Amino acid sequence: MKQYLLLISILLLAFTIRIFMLDTAPSGALVDEAHFGFIAKSLLETGRDEHGVLFPLIFKGFGDDKLPAMAYFMTPFVKLLGLSIFSIRFPSVLIGTGIVFAIFALLRELKFSAKLSLFGSLIAAISPWTFVLSRFGFESNLALLLFIIGLIFFFRFQSRKNTAAAILAGIFFGSTWYTYIAYRPITIIFAALLAVILWRTNISKKLRKSFFIFFITLAICISPLFLPGAVKSNATRLKQVGIFYDPGLVMRVDENRTFCDMKFDRNICDIAFNKPVVLLTSLLDRWAYMLSPQYLATQGELDQPILNSAGFGQFFPAAYVLLILGLFAIVVSTLLGKGTVLTHSVLVGLLVSPLPALLVGQPQRVRLSVLFPFALVTIVYGLQYLLQLIVRPVWQKVVVGIIFSSLIFYTGLYLTDFWSVHTIKREASYESYLPGLFSYLNEYPIDDENVEIVFKSFFSDPLMFYAFYTDMDPHQYQKLAGLGELEASGFQHTTRLGNMRVVNSPDIIALGCAGRAEQKQVLLVTDQPEEAPELHREISSNGVHTYLFVYDATGAIVTGQCQ
Repeated sequence: MKQYLLLISILLLAFTIRIFMLDTAPSGALVDEAHFGFIAKSLLETGRDEHGVLFPLIFKGFGDDKLPAMAYFMTPFVKLLGLSIFSIRFPSVLIGTGIVFAIFALLRELKFSAKLSLFGSLIAAISPWTFVLSRFGFESNLALLLFIIGLIFFFRFQSRKNTAAAILAGIFFGSTWYTYIAYRPITIIFAALLAVILWRTNISKKLRKSFFIFFITLAICISPLFLPGAVKSNATRLKQVGIFYDPGLVMRVDENRTFCDMKFDRNICDIAFNKPVVLLTSLLDRWAYMLSPQYLATQGELDQPILNSAGFGQFFPAAYVLLILGLFAIVVSTLLGKGTVLTHSVLVGLLVSPLPALLVGQPQRVRLSVLFPFALVTIVYGLQYLLQLIVRPVWQKVVVGIIFSSLIFYTGLYLTDFWSVHTIKREASYESYLPGLFSYLNEYPIDDENVEIVFKSFFSDPLMFYAFYTDMDPHQYQKLAGLGELEASGFQHTTRLGNMRVVNSPDIIALGCAGRAEQKQVLLVTDQPEEAPELHREISSNGVHTYLFVYDATGAIVTGQCQ
């Protein structure tokens, strides 16, 4: 009973810190979560996405081929709560709380004690990694929950030779394929490598049958994604940001060969500097940084202000120490031939799971979410190993007390920083000025032919944000939306919506002249000051910075300027 009361307390803690100030810290929606929210509303009211496609398996989105799970998962919440920042984030709060419970169940399945499993669930509840994933409508948060549940059943069918568990493991692993792209290769590679490792230990015929059932179930679950209409999405994101498609890679190789050729034979230069070598060194560099205390404990993603609070990594320092200790213990036991299913699984997971994220850029917690359960198990293993090293119970209590005191201190510091300092200092990155802008622009009917609203494209997808913040009728959006040209990256954004359009570099005089010629008022939304009547502006919370202006472009014209 005490064990379950503690678990309930941890779950309540996880839920509380995730839902507190959910729609005000920050007060701006990220473009992807806003997009998913509007897709959910569109599905509810029209049965189609914003492009008019009937219940699609893959959402075209901005040309990024969004996977379907998060949009469909959001629909009941948008139905019950309406379309708002709170309604698109609340599902993630529930998912994040579920992850805490799933981690406890996973650790118990792996035969950790109840106390160690509770410790693991506490780490999952308070770590910056899972906290941030659970504060926004990230697809990877849902994928992480499904993957952890899949791991529970994956280990269960191995230990109990249970056919039902094998089927459930295949279903949950397969469901991650519909949620977040980084999980696709990992579910296959992780399961296959572990099966090969266990096969070498002469596993029973019953377990081989369970593995066979697992892979068949997984194959059936993911088969729709290989239909002609969906298969192209499998590599879309990799092509847009993957290291294999990086033009800088070729430039780096050519540059190095040019300088090398000035000193050495060309053959030596070709061997030293080529695509495979540059790829390998880049991946090793990213891998090393991913495991560093700077990334995991003290700094996080320096180039991702929306994900990272300054001075904090993915885990708090005490957890990072246990992670390194656990990794050391697992490697040593494996080298000594004392490896178990647990240690083999963790090592395979730690080695394989970062690959999709590292192939597309520097370590980043959203893309790396598949690594989290393996890192968490390693942390708990590290604490178990540490307590085994300390023989005297009194010293065990002292060490545990120090660890908990450190975690409590850093949790309080981190949450205070996130809820106040971070989300205010970074409000420009969160585009927290957009709710005020679109509240103002909502006064101008989108079908008013006497008004034109022009957005300078200084922030992402203004027209999708307009649809989200004004709770636009999806039927109307589908009727009025006009797509821009297909970009080289594969993206295709909405550039027209009724009397609104997006322009890269608008000329306020030209806009004003065109407006006067057509006898309409032209409004320009820009981040640059102009010599024109100002209708509206959005400023920072401290009143220091001006984020945007709304000008009357027709009022900027003086006699004789228009020919």
